[in-house]
Order: sequence, then structure tokens, then C-alpha cells
Amino acid sequence: MNTISEMDPRLAYIDLSELLRNPEDSSRYLFACLKNRYWIIHEARGAVFWRTAEHGGLVPQCSTQEALAQHLKALMYPWSVVRFIPAAYISQIDPRIDAN
Repeated sequence: MNTISEMDPRLAYIDLSELLRNPEDSSRYLFACLKNRYWIIHEARGAVFWRTAEHGGLVPQCSTQEALAQHLKALMYPWSVVRFIPAAYISQIDPRIDAN
């Protein structure tokens, strides 16, 4: 694997305040609640997602195993940090996603 630039167009970001907001507190449609994951985080932009035509368009860069998340960070995202998030809420169509 190669190191990926934080400005790579294949990446998208969701601000952590939005990712952590329970959908019961808003009118947005919940697509997924990912529990107990170690996330790849850009300190200024938020949680990292990989853009793809498969899997609904975005793949969260997280793992249930801290060692795997740290390995991914070291190989691909050296500019990031790994953070444990007990519950992350993702909308199916989320206009808040940062499109580089």
C-alpha cells in the first residue's frame, strides 16, 4: 500500500461533531451506527472515508481492532490519528461530507 495524501480526491471526511451526533437528536435518516471502532481521523477535517463506486459510495476507514487501525494509519495515513469512538452515526446520503 502507498501513503495517501490528505488531499487525495478518493478521500472524504465527516466532521466528528456530526459523526457523534445521535440521529434521534435530528431529522436525518440513519444509514449505519458503527459501534466500538478505532477510526482514522484527520485532526482538522474529521473521520476519514474512502470513496468507491461499491459499498454505497463511501467506506469508513475504521476497525474493531486497534492494531489494524494503527497499521492502516502507518501504511496509508501517516498524517492522521487513531481514535476510539463508541458509537458513530452515518447518514445514507450525507451532504455534510467534505468533498476535498
